[in-house]
Amino acid sequence: MTREDLLNKTAHELVSKGYESYSCAGTHSCFDIAAKKGQTMLVKVLENIDALTEEQAQAIKSTASMLKGESFLVGERARDIKLEDGVIYERYSVPAGNVATFKMVIENEYPIFKKIHKGVAKIDGKMMEKAREKAKLSIADLAKKTNISRETLYRYEKNEICASRENVEAIEKIVHEKIATKFDPFEASSHSTPRTFKFIGIDAIHVKNPFDLFAADKERKNKFIAETKHDVRTLTKRAGMLDKLGEMFDSRYFIFSRKEKKDNIAGIPVVKQEEIGELKNVKQLIKLVEERAN
Repeated sequence: MTREDLLNKTAHELVSKGYESYSCAGTHSCFDIAAKKGQTMLVKVLENIDALTEEQAQAIKSTASMLKGESFLVGERARDIKLEDGVIYERYSVPAGNVATFKMVIENEYPIFKKIHKGVAKIDGKMMEKAREKAKLSIADLAKKTNISRETLYRYEKNEICASRENVEAIEKIVHEKIATKFDPFEASSHSTPRTFKFIGIDAIHVKNPFDLFAADKERKNKFIAETKHDVRTLTKRAGMLDKLGEMFDSRYFIFSRKEKKDNIAGIPVVKQEEIGELKNVKQLIKLVEERAN
């Protein structure tokens, strides 16, 4: 499957589940699809998930965090190994999976397995113990039937270790019950803190593409997309994209310039460096941007 096929399939799954979706593919962006259905999701699509760089990962995670959203990496393989359906992978703390797994995630049917060197699952110890006793099996009996050591089974029931996919399937086959709990692919990212710097007293991050800078106040009520490139030809091409992303992210957008004398380029407000130093608060920035929007 080509990257274009992956992009189309991913976008199709989002739209079919009621997401508003916008593609930034072709802009060398840290994310290829911005999607929204209540919460924002930023999606990067790569044939090989190992092609994701640490810089891209940091940008997509930070942007998603500031939007109070999530990020996900969709791919088909890791190096030369095909990604398995229903398995969550991870690259630089960005959850990843194939299109089938991504479909499960946006349907809120989180996968059971997470790839950490090899597939592992979290077993619900009490559930496993109940299922074993219901089947009238001792740990020794189950060990014989599954070829898993008694010590390992004991540790599963005490929630001390995770299990391989093969072991989970072997136990479930014998006890005729589901014993594994599902992985929340966004659990790690929900605790992550974006690397920010201060811009007019509010948090900001460098993104590079599809825009240069994203900033938001502490409550994330006032958000801004900023461009530092002010080549008219480039900005004219990007104007539609910035307008759409600004709408999806509920953000204002402007050009931050050191030299530009105009107040507006290609319909995009320009805020000059010397003006930034004179602004005392976010309200003044909002007023300036809105005045120059037309």
